[in-house]
Order: sequence, then structure tokens, then C-alpha cells
Amino acid sequence: MHRDAFASDTAALTALFNKTQTSQGTVAAVQTLSEINVAQVQQIQMLNDLISTQNLASSIYMASQNAKDKARFDANTNLSGGRAPTRDDFGKSRL
Repeated sequence: MHRDAFASDTAALTALFNKTQTSQGTVAAVQTLSEINVAQVQQIQMLNDLISTQNLASSIYMASQNAKDKARFDANTNLSGGRAPTRDDFGKSRL
């Protein structure tokens, strides 16, 4: 069935409804819905995997950044004679 073959939305809807009223139409409709449900579950599983991977990557990145910041802080603390570094201390270490 092509959409252009129908004169109106009502005719298209009626034709689809009539198709599902036969025993073959009903079985085909249920089978099609089952296939759609399986595909949706697969897509949800893939989305869950993607979200988990993204969360892991973000956590690893943040841990790496924290380790770099701590190393820079520790280096600046040692260079500043044990006092807490100031914003200027961080600026010097990046040059």
C-alpha cells in the first residue's frame, strides 16, 4: 500500500484497519509489533552500553585531571617553601 493510492486520511485509516481485521492481518500485525519490540529492546540495550561507556570515560578523564592538578599543587607547594600556593604560583608553573 502506498500513501498516494488513498483519497483521504480516512480512507487510508479504514484500509489499514480492515487489513488487520482478517486473521492473517491480525497475525501479521502482531508479528510486526513483536519485531518492533525486539528492535526497541536491542536499541535500549545499546543505549545503556553507550551511556555506561561514556560515564566510564568521563570518570577516567576527571581522575586524570585531578591527578594532574594534585601533582601541580604538590610541586608548587614544594617550590613555595611549604606554604600554600597562590594563583600566581600556578601561573608560573605553566610558563
